[in-house]
Parts: sequence; structure tokens; C-alpha cells
Amino acid sequence: KVTNQLMERIFSNIHVLVAYLDADFNFIRVNENYAAADPQRTPDFFVGKNHFVLYPNEENEAIFRRVLESGETYVAHARPFEYPGQPERGVSYWDWNLTPVNDGDGKVEGLLLTLADVTERVQLRALDTLFNEIDQQMLRGLPLPGLLEFICVEVARLLGYPFVWIGHKEAGGEVSIAACTGPEDGY
Repeated sequence: KVTNQLMERIFSNIHVLVAYLDADFNFIRVNENYAAADPQRTPDFFVGKNHFVLYPNEENEAIFRRVLESGETYVAHARPFEYPGQPERGVSYWDWNLTPVNDGDGKVEGLLLTLADVTERVQLRALDTLFNEIDQQMLRGLPLPGLLEFICVEVARLLGYPFVWIGHKEAGGEVSIAACTGPEDGY
């Protein structure tokens, strides 16, 4: 009983997202953090639903099957993920472990999926690289208009923004666009 209470507290309070699935990839249980990653969903929403009906992805399904068949844990670092039918959420990056759960005879009876959102870390690393590239462009003598356009294009690419602009405030208070990129190019 003490062990179950301890496990319940760990499951409920751990900062990572946790999902326990059966051998057919149906959710048995998820923690609050897992549910919260998909707005307006509670842990109860997931119970009995198939992971790949909610999040179709052939490559991930192949990984899940391989873990189920091999009994070996799969680990991924900064793996990109796009929510199906929700392109406005953009690409997120996740560290994840997919661990087989064995029954008393050593047969895999389910999977434990743990996820940590590392999107911010990936974006910060990419921005650091961008700052280094900007520095290099400046050292090469790229004229200011070209440098500003380069910055707009790269920020849009790195952060997934459809439109990026750089402007400056004129003496009268108006804002002039110095460079931009995106569908409204030439704004």
C-alpha cells in the first residue's frame, strides 16, 4: 500500500508528461501534465483511446511497435512534433523515453511514455546560432538593408512566424518598416 501511494504521488507530481499505454497503444492512464499539453483535455479524456488515432504518425507508430517487439527502451532528444489538425501550434520539440512494461513472465504488456518539452531550449540554441551568423554577416560588411532582411527571414524560419518585420520610429512618431518577410512582404 505504501508503494502504491508513493507511486501515485510521483506520477501526480513529476514535471514531465507521463502516459501508460497497453500493448495496442491505448491509453491506460496519463498524468495531469500530459493532459494539459493538449488544451481543455483532462486525464480521463485519454483513457481507452488509441494514441495513434489521436496523434497519427507512421514513424512514431513504427517506433512504438519496435519497442513492443524488442522489449528495448527508445530514447529521443529534441524530436520535432506537429499537432495533427492544429498547424497554428507550430512545431514543438520533445525529449522522450518509451519504455516497455513487462508482466510477471517478462512479456511486454504495455509501454510507459515520458516526455519533456524542450522547444524553448531548441529555439534558444537556434537564436544563439543566428546571433553568431548576424555577427559574421556584419564582419563581412553586409549592408544594413541586407542584414535586416537576413534577420527577418531567419527569425521567421526559426520561430515559425508567418510575418516578421523590423522598423524604426520616426521623429514624428510614425513607424517605418526597414525590412520584412512573409506573405505581406512589401507591407
